[in-house]
Amino acid sequence: MPPKRTRARAAESSATDLPRGQRHARAEPDSGDSTAPPAQRRRVEEKPARQRWTLTSTVKDVLLEGVDVTEQMTLNDFISKYVGSRFVVDEGRGVKMWMFARMPARCVTDPELRDSVLSVPAYQLLKDAPNLHADARKLAEHGVDCLEHWKEFDQKGIVSNVSLGKLDSALKVVEKNEKARQKKQARARQEEEERKGREEARARRIAEIASRPIPEGLYRSVLNARWSHVLELPEGEGEKMEVKEGQRPAQSWVYNMQGITFQLDDDAEQIRAPRPRLMIVSSEAGWLYSLVMSQALTDCYVNREVDRVWRIVQGDLDGEFVTEEKQYFDLRRRLVLGTPGIGKSMNAGSYILYQLLRYRTKKLNVVVYCFGGDLAYVFDKTKKSVTVCSGAGNVTDLVYDLAWRRKMKGYIIYDVDEKGHGPSRAFPPSTSWGIIVLSSPSERNFKGWAKQMMADLIVMNCPDKYDAKAMCAWETRNQSAQEQVKRWKLVEKRMDYVGPIPRFIFDRTKYVGRLTAADGALDLITASTAENYIFIRGMAMWPADDASHKLVMAARIRGRDDDETFVNLPICSYLGKKLMGKLTAIGKQRDFLYQVLRTRRSLLSEVLEKYGVYAFTDRGFVDNVLKQLKPLKPPEGRETRPCVLQSHPAKHPDSSVELAPLRDIDGKIGVEYGVLYVPLDMGFPMIDGFFFVDSPRKTMVGLQTTLAKQHHTTVSKVKLFNEQMTEYFINWGTFSKKLYWDIIYVQHGDSEAINTWQKCNADAQNEPKTRTRKAGKKNNEEEKRKVKEEKRIKEFWDKEVRQYQVAVSDESLRPKNNAQRRRQSARQVNNDTTTQRRRKPARQRKNTKKAQIQQRAAAKRTPNKK
Repeated sequence: MPPKRTRARAAESSATDLPRGQRHARAEPDSGDSTAPPAQRRRVEEKPARQRWTLTSTVKDVLLEGVDVTEQMTLNDFISKYVGSRFVVDEGRGVKMWMFARMPARCVTDPELRDSVLSVPAYQLLKDAPNLHADARKLAEHGVDCLEHWKEFDQKGIVSNVSLGKLDSALKVVEKNEKARQKKQARARQEEEERKGREEARARRIAEIASRPIPEGLYRSVLNARWSHVLELPEGEGEKMEVKEGQRPAQSWVYNMQGITFQLDDDAEQIRAPRPRLMIVSSEAGWLYSLVMSQALTDCYVNREVDRVWRIVQGDLDGEFVTEEKQYFDLRRRLVLGTPGIGKSMNAGSYILYQLLRYRTKKLNVVVYCFGGDLAYVFDKTKKSVTVCSGAGNVTDLVYDLAWRRKMKGYIIYDVDEKGHGPSRAFPPSTSWGIIVLSSPSERNFKGWAKQMMADLIVMNCPDKYDAKAMCAWETRNQSAQEQVKRWKLVEKRMDYVGPIPRFIFDRTKYVGRLTAADGALDLITASTAENYIFIRGMAMWPADDASHKLVMAARIRGRDDDETFVNLPICSYLGKKLMGKLTAIGKQRDFLYQVLRTRRSLLSEVLEKYGVYAFTDRGFVDNVLKQLKPLKPPEGRETRPCVLQSHPAKHPDSSVELAPLRDIDGKIGVEYGVLYVPLDMGFPMIDGFFFVDSPRKTMVGLQTTLAKQHHTTVSKVKLFNEQMTEYFINWGTFSKKLYWDIIYVQHGDSEAINTWQKCNADAQNEPKTRTRKAGKKNNEEEKRKVKEEKRIKEFWDKEVRQYQVAVSDESLRPKNNAQRRRQSARQVNNDTTTQRRRKPARQRKNTKKAQIQQRAAAKRTPNKK
């Protein structure tokens, strides 16, 4: 019997195999439900027959469908089914319906009940039965026995209208089914032809790759690859990167064992500067990935994520992980999953190859590097040679030969280079061989193999900002400091729009293509596909086949038994806010936030601070947090007052609009109440989102999500906020007069709470300076103007702004069951009738809506494609 943890995983996996469309199947009304409303019963009874007629179906079967059953039904059964069980009659206990049809008055003496029976649509069958029988005999006499004969019959007028309608309807069903069948067959043929075409194209490509000469000295080039590294040094508020070319770092990263993996030790000396941020292993002859992809790639980037994968493989080879699964395999089967484009193949695969070649030869004789199941490179450590093998059958035979005939101890690196080309369920053939599979999170690449081989998951996170900065520093190491800064700013800007994916941020053509693909993925999100982006299901691995990795990335979390799993999170703030806007439009934003808040604290700063404002578009969340909303005592002895949401919760926003960066907008929009505005610009000042309330007082409610214990602002940020609002909204200067500001600081329940007033501090450059006699009058006037403006802004902040703090948790966002939703909806209807939101009349909102559409288009438009 498999070990406990494996059995649990298998149970979870099998649960995932259930067709998603059948999880919440809606019950169909039963035609025999006598308690159903009459209108519903009629709809059910009048539905056309679902029988799949064919051209060979007999005319008699079509005409008399249901007639015999109804004729042989007793009167009481008929009444109970179609009228109601309480109306059954004693005199109709044994009467058949065919008899009732001949003398209804004698069978049912109650005229009201008799009329009810006669009005049932199903009774029409009995009234039409004589004509149907007669028409069936008549057509048989003319040699019309089946629907195929009826289709060609040119004397259709000899039958009654009822028979004509039934036969023509059945024929239409046949023709419709035939068209659907032909369409399905054509689609199947096309898919098969496309599959064969792909397989043939792949076979040609594999044959061409296998025919390429292996670079001379490839084995020794990989074995003796040169080391370099990039140091990370503090510089102001950021980090400076210092390249150490040709030098191996004095120390690498330190890991702690957790279950059957290693995790980075954040408490080690490695977090102190200077520390290695990136290691570069360079092979003059290139790497296998560069050979297969025909790219001149000599540098393998090793960040902490790549190094951690090797450390886990090394732990397997050294026997550091002792579990029950060792009884099945000498070396554990590993599956590495990560977002496409982060370097699993080029970096992780190449680095593992490098380390395996340097591992003890007595314990490991051969390394086989597979690209799919039909291309393999064999690194024989005993001969220090490289050979190539192509063809799926040949590769399998080769591994059998190495393991069983030659008795070699080996390790396989299996790169799933194309979708659907994962390893077979019996690969590798020997329990003494180890294997690591590199794949994107698409289950079709590995599901069958992983289940059969009880593979343990390793999740590679995306590189972070400073990993990318270190890569950029290495690539521009021979350029001027000015060029290095310029290049990094460009790469950093691309990361804002497509995420930290090396494949797309260092190449302009791929970056532009990614922008277009991401917009296309957003357009495809509907209510039926939104569940693919709710990311977490019971803390178990959620299949990512249907979640577009143009929008989301795989993020590692710890599983139930200290093993690894992942969740899908927005790949960057820009696309994340667009995605949240889509989910808000279809009412799924609360489900997403609830699932994230249930996960580890390590994800909170990634999600809560970026997307927590969207929770305020959900009435259930607003109702849950109103009691926890605490006012922060203002300065100068001002009295506190309840937030406008506390007195008028129905005024919360019920939709969202993402504000594009100012450089991308076409024009201003009108202010609209009841809309959550979320800026996409990373540098938007002061708050993360805001909405407007028209009563009881005109108020802007600003939302600031934070995990910090304080979140003070500055005069310059308040000034910049007003300037940007002027650029976004029509007549902001007029609208903002006598506009109250309520600012809510949203924190997680585990954070250190903000309990005091958040200040608006003066900017350092605007502090009073000692003036010399040489200072001109113009400069003095400018300085006085700045000081006056600063004083005005600080006075406004301290005298007019109101601040509140609220702590949220997963309970604040817990989705309600259907009964709770119905009760809440009823309460909302009652409450909202007394505090109805007073929106602008349609005529007044016409121009606003037009501008709103333009703003949405601007937010959707592809950003500057540099």
